[in-house]
Amino acid sequence: MLKAQVCMGNDALNFDKTKCIPQPGPLVPAPLLIIALIGTVVISWDKKKHPRSRFFSNMISLLGILETVGLVLLVAYTEQYGIKPSYALS
Repeated sequence: MLKAQVCMGNDALNFDKTKCIPQPGPLVPAPLLIIALIGTVVISWDKKKHPRSRFFSNMISLLGILETVGLVLLVAYTEQYGIKPSYALS
């Protein structure tokens, strides 16, 4: 099937057209989005309890950690799915 560059079912060819990879279901950025929303609630609650705490610097710290997690996942998924240009750039 790879000589014909056709994959069966819900699979698709990778970027280099060397192997079939399964297509994911609907994209839901749930884990990182849920953690960001919970962090926003916690930081807002802390701001009300302690008025001198800084909301924006706390949010930047929280989102910086989540960004690092997202970039590590991006590298892992591009390597797993065989997307070599994105893996090299990441």
